[in-house]
Amino acid sequence: MTLQGKVALVTGGGRGVGAATAKLLAARGARVGVNYLSNEHAAKAVVAEIIAASGQAQAIQADVRDARQVAQLVAEVVEAYGRIDILVSNAAMHSVLVPFEQITWEEFSQRVNDELCAAFNVTKAVLPMMERQQCGRLIYIASEHARGPALPGSIGHGTAKAALVTFAKYLAYELGPRGITANVVSPAMVETERNAAFLPESVKQRVAASTPLGRVARPEDVARVIAFFADDDSGFMTGTYAPVTGGLGLSRRGIIPSMEGRSHREGITEADMKAER
Repeated sequence: MTLQGKVALVTGGGRGVGAATAKLLAARGARVGVNYLSNEHAAKAVVAEIIAASGQAQAIQADVRDARQVAQLVAEVVEAYGRIDILVSNAAMHSVLVPFEQITWEEFSQRVNDELCAAFNVTKAVLPMMERQQCGRLIYIASEHARGPALPGSIGHGTAKAALVTFAKYLAYELGPRGITANVVSPAMVETERNAAFLPESVKQRVAASTPLGRVARPEDVARVIAFFADDDSGFMTGTYAPVTGGLGLSRRGIIPSMEGRSHREGITEADMKAER
């Protein structure tokens, strides 16, 4: 795949999935605007790595929940590179685990508002350019929390991400006739600094043990799927939801660990099935 001649804007591009995505898109030929909110050092480090590898990128500060700042962000990317072909809406909204009994309506609604406000603002800002070009790729980063409960206390985060998934589907329906696609990439747990800060190692190990591929995702795993949706190869795909989970959720809890060390011929015994029940 090649993105030569394309311009991408990656929100939340300084760390984690955003940083991996910015570097991969640049490696495939795109010129990249790396948006960040507060960690200027991290964003500039991503840009420096891209430039050192003969790519083109620049770091641009903006709070994507602020429409005026987003307008300036998009204007700077267009001024530098002349166009925007790809939007990766990845900026992570701050979220801590709070059970429903403890969360207030103000906290709950703020999480949903932040998520949708960010996606709404950046989409509104890039849309006129994409409409003029009669082509564009809108890619939204959700979470497997959008499909249902994964961790206690994630009701606010999960509801916000579910709303983002629906938002993307409506965009795909409305914007398809104009040559613009909208797709969702939805990772399960990803090894990032942010997750490491509030998720215990024991939780990570349990998720890895329940995943057919035997580990949690790395930022690069997610970035490669994003790059696919950014490329022309995905041109006839829109409104899709792509789970990047390593197969997490394919089987009932405990079956996969119980298979460890067995040959395929041995399979699962009747005793295993009784134990599961």
